[in-house]
Amino acid sequence: MIKICLLLILTVTQLDLLGQVSPCDPDSTKAGILINKLINESTTGVSIRKKDDSVILKATRLCEHHYLVLDSLDKELKDDQVEKLKTCDNGTLTAVGFILSTNRTKDKQAIIKKLNEIIYSRYRIITNGCSDAIQTLSLGQYCYNLLTRQNSFIKTQVKLTRKEKKEIEDRIIKTEKDFFGIKW
Repeated sequence: MIKICLLLILTVTQLDLLGQVSPCDPDSTKAGILINKLINESTTGVSIRKKDDSVILKATRLCEHHYLVLDSLDKELKDDQVEKLKTCDNGTLTAVGFILSTNRTKDKQAIIKKLNEIIYSRYRIITNGCSDAIQTLSLGQYCYNLLTRQNSFIKTQVKLTRKEKKEIEDRIIKTEKDFFGIKW
């Protein structure tokens, strides 16, 4: 009996330490169900083909009405789980991780650092909302827009200076040009 309890404790600890219990792979917890809902509703059917190497980028989306799901997730997820969301392959989950971590911090430099991580991560696209007028953006541009425009997701007021905005915009442009092979 003691061996079974120790084995169970060890297994749960190993799963947690090895990161196998990940918000990117939703489980049956309340948070997992909410994340699964976002994954299912993030599919758009919009894709862009990169000419050079025929890479197909599939756009995801985050709708305005999802702010209720994000509010619930904010209560359910620990800080380390929110950070893991930003590493998910699904662009919507990455955006959700950025939103939740931004709402949890008041440090502007930490927010800019998190934005830069997304800008320099694997290139992904996301639609700008869920209306019929579909506009796709890079995930970095989408998160930048969340910081600089009024929306129902970001609750932390981030006042970026003109210089900071210009530097971020230049980084976004550079990564997009690099990804699509456009010469400067």
